[in-house]
Formats: sequence, structure tokens, C-alpha cells
Amino acid sequence: MTRLNTHDQSDLLFGDAQPIADYLGVSLKTVKRWQSGAPMPTAAFKLMQVRYGDLSGLLGADWKGFTFGRQLDDPKLYLPGWRGGFEPYAIRAMFFQVQQVRALEAQIREAKRREEILETDIAQAINQAAQYLRLLMLESQMGMMLERITAE
Repeated sequence: MTRLNTHDQSDLLFGDAQPIADYLGVSLKTVKRWQSGAPMPTAAFKLMQVRYGDLSGLLGADWKGFTFGRQLDDPKLYLPGWRGGFEPYAIRAMFFQVQQVRALEAQIREAKRREEILETDIAQAINQAAQYLRLLMLESQMGMMLERITAE
């Protein structure tokens, strides 16, 4: 059994001893002994650290500030800077939402591509209409000139 820092140990063994004993699967007497300063086995300490401590100690610096709920009946994962924790179903739902966002982004890209095509078509139609208008004007002027010539 590795000797642990009792300050770190006491930070994890707060509150009523019975829920801790139930969680770790040990006797109430054992938890009370640990609460009074007797060293905890490393495995029990690590399990309590996962449940009640900052996850960065076990999972690395990227997990700094991530914690689980302080009560055994609180299954939420808490993120730094986020008041309400995330329940397991909400975390699973995020993956579905990410897929939805990616699908919608693809639809937006396709809509923009189609919009560009339509804008090009509209610009071409406007140019053709302007050319037809010029031709119509020229033809009407020509017709008026022919009418004058033939009328004389």
C-alpha cells in the first residue's frame, strides 16, 4: 500500500462515511479509519479521486477543472465555466447534434453553390434581355426608316 498525502486524502473523504463505504465496497470502520488519517490504498484513493476530484490528476492536463458531481446521486459531468453539469444522455445527444450540424453545413454549402449558379444564369438572362432590347430598338428604327422611304 502506497502512503498518500493525508491532506489530499481528507479532501476526498468529506461528509458521511456510509455512502463512501458503500461506493468503495468497504466497511464503515475502514472509511472512518481513513478519515482519521490512516493511509488509503492507492486504488481506493484513485477511485475517490475520479469520483470527487479534478480529473486532470488522472487523465492529463486537458481535463483540468472537469469533475463529476459531488454527491453519489449526481451523475453529471461538470466542465470548467459551465454551471450545470451534463448528464450521460445529454453527452450522447451531443454526438447526434454534431452529425446534424455537419449535415446542415453540407446542405448550406450545396444551397450556396446552387445560388451562385442561379446568379450566373440571371446575369446571363439580363445580358440577353439587354441585347434583345437593343435589337428590337434597332429593328423598330429600321422599320420606321423603311416606312418613310416607301411612303414617299
